[in-house]
Amino acid sequence: MPFYAIVDYKRIFAYIAIDKPGAKSFFKEQEELYINGARQRFNCLIRIQEGTEEVEETGAEGNSYGEEQQPCYKVKLGNGILVVLQKADLTQCSADVVVNASNVDLMHIGGLASRLLEAAGPELQKECKDLVRQRGSLKPGCAIITNAWKLPCKQVIHAVGPRWQSAEKEKCIKLLKQSVRESLKLADRCQHRSIAIPAISSGIFGFPLKECTRSIVTAVQRCLLNITCACVLSG
Repeated sequence: MPFYAIVDYKRIFAYIAIDKPGAKSFFKEQEELYINGARQRFNCLIRIQEGTEEVEETGAEGNSYGEEQQPCYKVKLGNGILVVLQKADLTQCSADVVVNASNVDLMHIGGLASRLLEAAGPELQKECKDLVRQRGSLKPGCAIITNAWKLPCKQVIHAVGPRWQSAEKEKCIKLLKQSVRESLKLADRCQHRSIAIPAISSGIFGFPLKECTRSIVTAVQRCLLNITCACVLSG
């Protein structure tokens, strides 16, 4: 069975079947090297797709990710998990759980957090205050789950991303990936079947959008490969 190299160059997709003997093992052995090289040299993304995966670039019709949608990119993995890249209004998102980009004190006073609070009602902020009072502030990289109140989703996960500091780039990336993994871990623990994750830390926390999205995608990919994560609340 052939496998495929999916090339994304400025949103132009090419699907290239590779069925040469030994080609799959050859690429798999140095997959990260080839992907990084193509990104740096040609400004394009290469993704190795197994024959059991389905890839689709689609519009906004027929989905449940909110009203203000833009065309998205979908990848259906061999284990049945569907990964979707889409621009949408998370206050209207009907995924089982929505991730909120929060601060350490769970005070929803700006950006996405304030929009979600406005849609959910004051009960959401009260619940968050009670949690902080009981458990203390969260550390960057951590996440906690609450009720959704008036939001269409079932629950809200509040993920605390890092504030961007160029001098500590690797540390910031590590903490952002950790916040994504913790969010996925909570969603799985609560038996949710779908989750909407925003570009955590890319707003007032100043995380560069390109680096932010790359870190989130990498964290999701590794978490789907059953990499474990741990998080400790500060007391």
